[in-house]
Amino acid sequence: MLTQTKHTVLVRGGGEKHDLFAQLSDIGRTKSRPTFKLTLVNADRQELQQICDAVINGIIAEDGTGEHWNIMGHIINPPEWAVGFRSFNGQYNSETREGVLHKA
Repeated sequence: MLTQTKHTVLVRGGGEKHDLFAQLSDIGRTKSRPTFKLTLVNADRQELQQICDAVINGIIAEDGTGEHWNIMGHIINPPEWAVGFRSFNGQYNSETREGVLHKA
């Protein structure tokens, strides 16, 4: 079970695997870069959730399933309760579209 600390936020909802990997083709593009949608959830107060735009700058396979990824990036429009997560690293499951982000 994932728990929230002041350095962690949950992800419940996000893009599909092809949307995630499309982010890599736009690294270095500074204007009009497409974003990856993530629904951030405050685990301490789960009613606090917001769909945010993220830019993914790195993806590494976490295991051999082809669905679990270590991701790095930044959130363009974080909610007030997650403003410290502008830069993050974390884990994302492209099958369940859930994960956890940590402050970078």
